[in-house]
Amino acid sequence: MWTRSLPSPKVEIARAASVGLSLASALTIFALWCLRACGGITPPDFLATPGEEVVAALKRIAALSLFENIWASLVVILSGVVPASIRAVPLGIPMGSVTAVEAVIGPVTGFVHHIPVSALTPLPILWIGIGIERKIMVIFLGTFFQQPILIAGVPARATTP
Repeated sequence: MWTRSLPSPKVEIARAASVGLSLASALTIFALWCLRACGGITPPDFLATPGEEVVAALKRIAALSLFENIWASLVVILSGVVPASIRAVPLGIPMGSVTAVEAVIGPVTGFVHHIPVSALTPLPILWIGIGIERKIMVIFLGTFFQQPILIAGVPARATTP
């Protein structure tokens, strides 16, 4: 029976089962949204109905403001992620290859990557103020310490059966 493989780890499931489970999860989330918003469970100030969201999206698309906001967000995100990657990848490769490098860099990155980014937010405010630079710095800090650990783990995953 095809349902026996669903809860099994690392077992391929049929394409139809995968698509069916994906659709079921998306429809469940949509149904809960409709129930909470349209059913009056959540006040409209906190959760708009799906219809209100579609109308607002169409207005923003027509005014082109949606694309302007997407572009502005993309610039800020990439301004933090790209410099973090440029600095983190050269640290992660030797961390995964040379044990001595991992022993030097690993404790620092291992400690800092467990600190929530929201806890680091006051530091950039003190250092550089509240402008766009702070947003970029928070994104930089949030991605920089994660990447060396992820990259260093690639050789371990490649050799694991």
